Amino acid sequence: MALVTAEGIAQSGNVVKVVLPNSGPLESKIRDVDIDIELVDVPVLRKSALTITGMARLFAASVTGVIKAIRTIRDFDPDVVYANTITQPIWFLAAKICRRKLVCHVRESESGAHPLIRKGLLLPLALADDIITNSMATLEFVRQSLSSRAHVEMHVVYNGKDWSKYFRNEPRPIQQPVRILLVGRVSPRKGQDVALQAVGILRRRGIDCTLRLAGDTFPGYEWFEDELLDIERRLDLSTNVKHVGFVDDIPKELEWADIVLVPSRQEPFGTVAAEAMAAMRPVIVSGVEGLTEIVEQGRTGLVVPPDSPEELTHAILRLVMNPLIAAQLAKNGYERVNRDFSLAKYKRQIESVLMSRKIGGD
Repeated sequence: MALVTAEGIAQSGNVVKVVLPNSGPLESKIRDVDIDIELVDVPVLRKSALTITGMARLFAASVTGVIKAIRTIRDFDPDVVYANTITQPIWFLAAKICRRKLVCHVRESESGAHPLIRKGLLLPLALADDIITNSMATLEFVRQSLSSRAHVEMHVVYNGKDWSKYFRNEPRPIQQPVRILLVGRVSPRKGQDVALQAVGILRRRGIDCTLRLAGDTFPGYEWFEDELLDIERRLDLSTNVKHVGFVDDIPKELEWADIVLVPSRQEPFGTVAAEAMAAMRPVIVSGVEGLTEIVEQGRTGLVVPPDSPEELTHAILRLVMNPLIAAQLAKNGYERVNRDFSLAKYKRQIESVLMSRKIGGD
C-alpha cells in the first residue's frame, strides 16, 4: 500500500519524499513512478522483537536511528510526516522533535501478543496527531491499547486496490471435484488446519474436492507446517490437498477456484477475501476482526465461527448444494469490492486526512 499511497498524494500536486529503511523491490517500483526516494537505515520492529528482550535491543539500536531520522526530516522540511507502518517508531519521535504533524497508518493488529508487548508496540502512537486504521477492528485494537490521555484523531480508511486484474471470468457452476482455494502464508493465524479438517469431513460425507494451499511458510512456523502434514496423513488427504507454496499470480489461482476460504483466527483487514470477491468467486471467512467488515453474511459471502471445521464444512456444502446462491454471493461480492474498496476512494480518503492536518493545524 505504500506505493499507491505515495502515488495518490503526489498525483494531487503534493511534493512527496518516500523514505525506506533498506533497498528492495519497493524501491524500484517507487523510482519507476518518478517519486523522490531516500534510504535511511533505521531499526525496523520485526515480529522477532515482540519480546521483552527484543524490545530492549530495539531501544538500544534506536539512538542513532533517531539522529538519522531528524536529519532527514529537517533536510526535506515537510508539512506532514506520514508513517505508513507502526514498525518504524523512530519516525514518530523524530517528527515530534522536529515539530512536524504526524499521521500514522496502522495495518497491524497484534491482539494475540502479550499485553506488555502490545503496549510497547503501540505506545509511540500517542505521539501522532492522526491515526488511520485499515478497519474498525484495528481501530478498536489501537483504542484499547492507547492511554485514555492520548488525544489523537482516529480514522478508518479501508485498503483500496485496482481490482480489475483479479476478474478473469464469471464463476462456473460448482460441481465435483469441488475446487477449494486458501491463499495465505502458513501460520496458525491463517487457519490452514481448520480447512484441512473441513476437507476431511467433506470426504467422509462423500464429497470429492481438492484443497489448494497457496503460500509459503512464515519463518518460525515450520512446526505448524509439520502439523498440517500430520493432519493430512491422519485424515488420509494426500489426494485431496495440493501445496503450491508461494505464488506470484494470485488472479490465476482465483480463476481456478470454485470456492475461496479465509478461515483466519486473526485478520486486521483481509485482503485475500477482497481479492476473491474481485475475482467473482464465492468466499467463506471466519467471523473475526476485519473480515466481518469486508464480507456481509449471506449477501457478499458466508461468515462462520473461527476454529470450527464443522461450521466451515456446512458453509462449503451450502454452496455446493445451492449453485444459484453461490453465484449470487459471488456477484454481490464483486460489486461490493469495486464500489467500497476502490483505489480512487482509498487515495481520496488518505489525502483528505493529510490535507486536513496540513491546513487545519491543531
